[in-house]
Amino acid sequence: MNIYTYSGNIEHLKAFDKDYQLKSMYTPPINNQRRPLKKISERICRFCGKKSDATTFKSKPHIISRLFGNNSGVSDYECDKCNNHFSGFESDMANFLGLNRSVNALGAQTPPTFKSYDGNIVAKKNSFNGFRGIDIESNKQGVIKKN
Repeated sequence: MNIYTYSGNIEHLKAFDKDYQLKSMYTPPINNQRRPLKKISERICRFCGKKSDATTFKSKPHIISRLFGNNSGVSDYECDKCNNHFSGFESDMANFLGLNRSVNALGAQTPPTFKSYDGNIVAKKNSFNGFRGIDIESNKQGVIKKN
């Protein structure tokens, strides 16, 4: 397998390659056509190691979070309990990305509405003279200053 990167990253890749062995690689499907999933009876969770006789595999966890725009890569090796556990981290990531996620429309064709934790700033999809854009509003009077 060939990996292409910029020259400043080569030493990092060598160190990574020394300590880790590639077991598999995810390639996104063409035209959002999903690969067939394993039968539930053949599944083993990659996180807890439990088989289908010891846990459930009813949900369809995404290999790469939908937060980042993945709508097709579904995992057949993540049990419901682990998927539920790790989805909490995705919520934290969405909160961390905050306004940036709305402005750059990460993970969605329609940018998600952003509300700051205190409700003072709201960013949402809007149209301006026929052009798509983001409307950012503040409930506070005056100019928002950078500290």
